Amino acid sequence: MNKQIFLFVFILLAVGSASSDATPKRYTLRECIDRSRSDGPNAQMARQLFRSRTFMYRSFNGGLLPQILLTGTAPDYERAINPIVQNDGTTAYLAQSQANSSLSLSLTEPLVLTGGSIFVSSSLSRTDLFGTENSTYWRSSPIVVGIRQPLFQLNTLWWDNRANDLQYEQAQKKYNEDMEDAMIDVTQKFFDVYVAQMRVDNAELNVSINDTLLTISRGRFEVGKIDENDLLQSELALANAKTQRASAQLDMKIALRSLATSLGTSDDDIDGIVPAEELPEVRVALETAMAEAHNNRSDLLGYSLQEHNAERNLRQQQLATGFNATITASYGYNQTGSQVGDVYKNPLNQQSARLDLTVPLWQWGKGRNAVAAAEEDLDRTRTSLELQRKSFDQDVEAQVERFVQNQEQLRLSLKADTIAQKQYILAKNRYLIGKYDVTKLLLAQDAKDKARESLILTEQSYWLSYFRLRRATLYDFESDKKIAYPAP
Repeated sequence: MNKQIFLFVFILLAVGSASSDATPKRYTLRECIDRSRSDGPNAQMARQLFRSRTFMYRSFNGGLLPQILLTGTAPDYERAINPIVQNDGTTAYLAQSQANSSLSLSLTEPLVLTGGSIFVSSSLSRTDLFGTENSTYWRSSPIVVGIRQPLFQLNTLWWDNRANDLQYEQAQKKYNEDMEDAMIDVTQKFFDVYVAQMRVDNAELNVSINDTLLTISRGRFEVGKIDENDLLQSELALANAKTQRASAQLDMKIALRSLATSLGTSDDDIDGIVPAEELPEVRVALETAMAEAHNNRSDLLGYSLQEHNAERNLRQQQLATGFNATITASYGYNQTGSQVGDVYKNPLNQQSARLDLTVPLWQWGKGRNAVAAAEEDLDRTRTSLELQRKSFDQDVEAQVERFVQNQEQLRLSLKADTIAQKQYILAKNRYLIGKYDVTKLLLAQDAKDKARESLILTEQSYWLSYFRLRRATLYDFESDKKIAYPAP
């Protein structure tokens, strides 16, 4: 019985603990940013993309290291009539049945600087002839060292290696930008909730105030201090306040759902937000912002990559129009025998050398026009990149100017909100003592609501402009340091 009571109490405590853990909370802006970076879908996709690019980078670099390969065939059986050269020099067509098996181990090392490769290999093969007299032959090449080197051809390995380095460095900076984009996204959603929450609070307050004012207006109407039109205005104001409350509550629900998605959590986890904390005082110098943007942004590497690809295409077309060759040479040992042990005794030298040539003689202007097209494409790319760089600089400059403007606008909005709140309090007090009519009171109330909403929207613009400035420069002006997120 005691065990059952203990188990029952334990379950109640566990359920109570789970319920308390699921209690929705109000998030600050910093908490929203931190959670979006850790659990938000945008940050998760940024990490996944960067890891993908990292694996691609490592895969390419792995291909520049020595590659060990084991190949084999077992067996390759063939039964056919084949031409066989006889001792007297004639050729006889005879039926043959044979099986070939082979095994080879090779090590290949690409040469980035030259575009060629060197290799070391060892192989063993066996041939079985079937017929009236079955026979077996073995052949081995215990070790063969060789080189393959293209001449007067595009060194694709060097160009690809350079592009791979640029792409990886670009991916690192793009990851930082994507994480900043996640922060901008959740900041936008945070202030959407902030505005909606402010409208709900204002609507609740206005319903309460207008309900009280309607009670006062009815009392004054009964004693003849106001006419019926003023009473109807008070009733209409209350009805409008209730309508605005219902609309604001729906907007709040939608905004909370959107914020929850950006945080990677459920709607039930969020009860609202805590208004943005004290705004940071940040001084931004245009020269610093421009220098950091050029050093930190991925766009500049993207421009270099575009020019790199255009230069590669031109170089490829130039080399394709002329003489090119490929040298292949090897040196090693080999031996044959009827027993596998014999092929490793007293191996004989084997050497090979080969030169393949390609000499275009007449192409009817194909090569010349291909080079001209590649030159125009390179010029067009450089012109386009110059425009993109100018646009890039203009965007950074605009971000700085917008942030400075929003700083000043925020000071003005704070002052306007303070004045509007004071005016409303004065109007309400004068109405209560009968020195203001309801129309003036409603105008003061509307001005109060608009001033508070304008202040929050200005705060939103301030934070977004600051975070966009961070994203445009990948520089933290508060901490005075470069923005670099740890690799996932």
